[in-house]
Amino acid sequence: MFGEFGNCIGNPTTEDFKKKTYIGCDWGTGQGSDETVFTAINEDNVVLEIKHFSDKDAVTTIDELLKFGDKFNTAKILVEQNSIGNVFFDMLKHKAKNTGRTGIIIDKFVTSNTSK
Repeated sequence: MFGEFGNCIGNPTTEDFKKKTYIGCDWGTGQGSDETVFTAINEDNVVLEIKHFSDKDAVTTIDELLKFGDKFNTAKILVEQNSIGNVFFDMLKHKAKNTGRTGIIIDKFVTSNTSK
């Protein structure tokens, strides 16, 4: 399924990567087919990159998200709060602060049947 989402990415230019970028994160459990997905979209709604995986532990997942954000002019990271999301959210905020990424807004959202 996620392979098809790669088709949403056109040919972002160097200028697209300089613009403010917003990253959305859907956490997975790190096992089987429940994938974690990061999507980077700039202020002009250009999808810059989608990354997904299902083989990382929680600490590595947080590190991967911060490295992913470092590739862009990241203004905000918005992460899913549901289920394991609150634990990941707290870990992300702590790690971002301790590594000097204080200029990035980190917020959370709730996925529900209504919001899907």
